[in-house]
Amino acid sequence: MIQLGDHFSSDDRSRHSEWLRRRQWFIKAKQEHHRKEEIAEKLDDEILSFAAETIMATEIQIEEFKARLNDYDQATVAALMENQELQAEIKRRLFDVQSRIQDMLNRAYVMEDGRRVFLTEDRTQAFDEHGTEITRDELDFNLVPKHNPTWESLSEAFSEQDRLVNDFKKAEIEREQILEFQEKVDDVREKVADGKMTKDGIDDFGAELADATPASVKKHLINAPTVENAPDAKATFAAHANPASIVPTTTPEQAPVFDPMG
Repeated sequence: MIQLGDHFSSDDRSRHSEWLRRRQWFIKAKQEHHRKEEIAEKLDDEILSFAAETIMATEIQIEEFKARLNDYDQATVAALMENQELQAEIKRRLFDVQSRIQDMLNRAYVMEDGRRVFLTEDRTQAFDEHGTEITRDELDFNLVPKHNPTWESLSEAFSEQDRLVNDFKKAEIEREQILEFQEKVDDVREKVADGKMTKDGIDDFGAELADATPASVKKHLINAPTVENAPDAKATFAAHANPASIVPTTTPEQAPVFDPMG
């Protein structure tokens, strides 16, 4: 009896062990199945994402984008022409003000030490051409003719000269920004020239150009570009003139450049 009991006890242990082994195998197989499902789902997502990113743009989309690049070209040419006209106008005005300054210096009363004297309109104060005050101990104000240019006139001309110089510097910076944008447009044009572009690639280029468009160029587009909304500008220009061919009617480069600080 004892041996038979041991026999059944051994069988129970064996069956339990087999059940545990099968259970462990089932759990492991189930985990492996889930892992494979997760890998497959991730792979499907990656494939779908890659497919979405590599959807080729249609011929119509590419041609529309090229037309947009032409709009940028036209607006850039217009901005360059406007900028050059602005610089020519600033030079003309700078030429005029420097001529006025030189004329006032030529007509000023000159002291024995070489300083040019300018009295205020009320003739109570005197200054030299550098803005240094001259006292009555240094000069008898009555020696300065009443028709001579006043300090207010000279000072105003100096201020105008400074403003024009600053305006010219700003115009030069603006021109550099326009030229840099034109290079960006040309670079994008080369990348889409072969007609092999994805739709996402075109959208990215469009957003990049819209964000980089200088204000001086943007105002010449019918619809100002934004990153969110690509322009459908159809600006019309009579000719793509070369701004470098515009020659100012005046020649301010020949003006006497006067440095008020000596």
